[in-house]
Amino acid sequence: MAATGPRFIGFSAAYRDKTIALWNRVFRAMPNFVPLDRDTWRARVEEFAVPGGESAVAGSGPARFDARLFRLALLEDEVVGFAHGGTWEDEFLARLLPQGEPARLGTLLLIAVDPRVRRRGIGRALLHDLETVLKETQSVEPPLCADGRGYNPFYGNFVAPLPPPWGTAEGIAVLGTSADARGFFQACGFREEVEAVTRQRDLGDRPSFSGELPAGAVIEEIADYQPILGSDDGSPFPVPNESRTWLVRVGDVQLGAVVGFPLRRDGSRWGIHSFEVDPSRRGEGLGRMLLSYVISALAARGVETLEALALPIEGAEADRLYEKLGFEKTDRWIVIA
Repeated sequence: MAATGPRFIGFSAAYRDKTIALWNRVFRAMPNFVPLDRDTWRARVEEFAVPGGESAVAGSGPARFDARLFRLALLEDEVVGFAHGGTWEDEFLARLLPQGEPARLGTLLLIAVDPRVRRRGIGRALLHDLETVLKETQSVEPPLCADGRGYNPFYGNFVAPLPPPWGTAEGIAVLGTSADARGFFQACGFREEVEAVTRQRDLGDRPSFSGELPAGAVIEEIADYQPILGSDDGSPFPVPNESRTWLVRVGDVQLGAVVGFPLRRDGSRWGIHSFEVDPSRRGEGLGRMLLSYVISALAARGVETLEALALPIEGAEADRLYEKLGFEKTDRWIVIA
């Protein structure tokens, strides 16, 4: 590598292969890693958009890929780092930060530096470059907020149950055991917001469902469906996906739902996208029966592993239920903000 400092440019198709190669080299040891090729990269990043041209996340900036906001760090002609940015604004930002100012906030969606050139200030320089471009093109002032919650449409599944390219069932995050990554973010002024854990259940024992549903309740499985609990309403997700929703209802009223989706192309590992019970029916064991049913249904179709992301501080009840149903803790994650 050259001894001179890097230069920074917006993403260019001329550097697509080198960017993908660096991505695969940096993230290959991460949980749930899926190697990217040209097709998967273009589908999930360059060409990702919600049908109709609307923002993938209402109020969170444009859904379409903006090459100016995907910054490449080049040493000579080699890609040695990249940083992807976006914006949160208006109503979406207000929901996240009720007391927050300003009305628009710049966000860091992803950052990576080639291990061979780390500790040379390239990561910090990338952040500064991204802040400058966001200020010039999106009128947002530094500092950036890190999107550790996976609210962006590219690497999380806030929009729809899409397999993250690596990380948790809900999107990318920082491993709790990664001292280097945590130290970098802390040194750059980001904060560690909350701890999350991956819980995983082996389905090889093919458990059978033996629960008893409330009188008049039925469970049905629907493809690509997000319900509104307490009502008979629901809709497909805004982006095509391979999810399945297991819905428990009495009559037309939807009381609880588990949304699952394949994390691997071969279908051997599935993730839980969402799991909820109508507040009026909590405490009746409905959630346990529904999740037990899902475990049995996935095991019957040959799924080997089911994974969920739990935030013990914010959802202790759900975390305890996962534990009772045989989900073991595997990876620990830190949500950066």
